[in-house]
Amino acid sequence: MKTLGSHAEQEAFFIEYEMHEQLVGFYTDRGRYSDLFYLLVKMGEMERALNVLIGDGCIRSIPKIPEDHVGQVLDYAMAGRVICASEQPQGAISKFTHQENCLLAPKHLKRFEEWDVGYQLIHDWQGAETCKQLGEMDDGAIKQFICLYVS
Repeated sequence: MKTLGSHAEQEAFFIEYEMHEQLVGFYTDRGRYSDLFYLLVKMGEMERALNVLIGDGCIRSIPKIPEDHVGQVLDYAMAGRVICASEQPQGAISKFTHQENCLLAPKHLKRFEEWDVGYQLIHDWQGAETCKQLGEMDDGAIKQFICLYVS
């Protein structure tokens, strides 16, 4: 693919022929993390888009992503984990909250922790005790989502 010509020509080719995975590699190789983030969102790959912001040591520059977009992707990714009953990755919170290069703002880290509490409540359901813990969660969209899910 590198024989297609300039970087702009390569990018145009990948876009025109909807070669999304190749475009992911292209953006990653060139450190175009904002473009990578939005491409992954467009592809519906919310977990991967969120991983762009974790900062696994590969990211050299901070993507310019509006905070509300980050919050939406975080919400979609975590809601997807709840709905699909996908397994919460082991140590997921520490991955987000203790990652040296984490690019998530403190308010997004707090939101992630709230989602994790809801996830744990649903997947470790223990009747009345879980209902009590659910009642103690902060009122907001996450609590409403969890309540709708369990009802």
